[in-house]
Amino acid sequence: MVSDLLTLYHIASYQFGFEAADLLFKNISGDIKIKKSRKTKKIRYIYINNELFLVLRARDGLFSLTHLSATKLLGLKPPSLRVIVSNEAVPFVKEGKSVFARFVIDVDKSLRRGDEVIVVSSRDELIAIGKMMVSGEEAMELETGEIVKIKKSIRGVY
Repeated sequence: MVSDLLTLYHIASYQFGFEAADLLFKNISGDIKIKKSRKTKKIRYIYINNELFLVLRARDGLFSLTHLSATKLLGLKPPSLRVIVSNEAVPFVKEGKSVFARFVIDVDKSLRRGDEVIVVSSRDELIAIGKMMVSGEEAMELETGEIVKIKKSIRGVY
């Protein structure tokens, strides 16, 4: 179990950075359960107190965020790992619609195309989890186009 947690910490530090990995895996309160694939014996799911915390994707070995893990990442100083959208876009993003360039207020410039990202309102409230369609630098320069494809919207937040 300890070696599994160390492996998960290293994956998180590679994918999100050391500060985010610390937030995700240090000082975890509650019961941690790691579920592995029956066939491959590789880690697939991480639960905290029987609530899904992270999913380790088989295709690339990186994490998919859940509401619980995305909420923990809000502990990072904005705009780290975030796309901040205008209040005008919040209802649409909550419905699962993509984030478009004209609604982006700020973005973590170090994000790359394909990265997992949290989408927040101007008050730093979590509204969705998505995938970057362009880099963070491009997101601030573009005037039109899709910036984030929403994977999971968080209803009832705003």
